[in-house]
Amino acid sequence: MDCSSQLVSGEFWFALFLTYRDWTRPEDRKHCSCPPSPVREFLQGERGALTEVEQEDEQRRWERDCAPGRDEEFRQEQARLEKLLREYEKRKRRRN
Repeated sequence: MDCSSQLVSGEFWFALFLTYRDWTRPEDRKHCSCPPSPVREFLQGERGALTEVEQEDEQRRWERDCAPGRDEEFRQEQARLEKLLREYEKRKRRRN
């Protein structure tokens, strides 16, 4: 999916489902440190459908996260985190 394209309603909810579906497995929940999410709770069967306000909030979040330029920001952050991880592993090896 091209993140910069505007998602129509059906595509938006399908993409949202794909985002959260793996976290609906009970064995994976312990690995999630994300803040509470109405969408995740709905997909896990822990609540009813999202309210109109929750749907609008989620769609705004997706539009913000998929805005032009966000891909480059993500790549830069990913590179920074990979560098930090390499430094951590290097220091860890030195201690052992």
